[in-house]
Amino acid sequence: MDGNTIYPPCEDSPLSITSNIIGILTFAFAITAALIYRFSLVRKAAAELQFMNRETRMRYEMIRYKVNRILESNDVDKIRDAATQTMETAQELMYLIDNLDPAFFDSTKRATLGFGVKYMIMRDRLKVMSERFNSANSLLNDMIDT
Repeated sequence: MDGNTIYPPCEDSPLSITSNIIGILTFAFAITAALIYRFSLVRKAAAELQFMNRETRMRYEMIRYKVNRILESNDVDKIRDAATQTMETAQELMYLIDNLDPAFFDSTKRATLGFGVKYMIMRDRLKVMSERFNSANSLLNDMIDT
């Protein structure tokens, strides 16, 4: 090459360096915010599981009492069918609660990311079962009220 060729400078400008640092900090902040959000979801899932456990056991006993009274009476077959459906759903929900790993209710343990997925999956399964239980209970209450 001849000595007359002019090459552009290879240095970064202060603005370029600043924008690179800001980009890296923004990325780090986004990752940190995502991790904090994830851990808060896991903690909420554990608390929701504990609440669902207590609420389900209380509702199960209430429904069992109500269903036993209906089945002992000489009421209409529709009410008996609704009561049977409600009781079956309640028993499925109680089976799911009873077969939970006790670690799901241990709030002293910090949940890891992998265990957090288990928390949220179990929470979602319990929510679906609770919704089925509530709809069956509403049907039973409607049948009783009419």
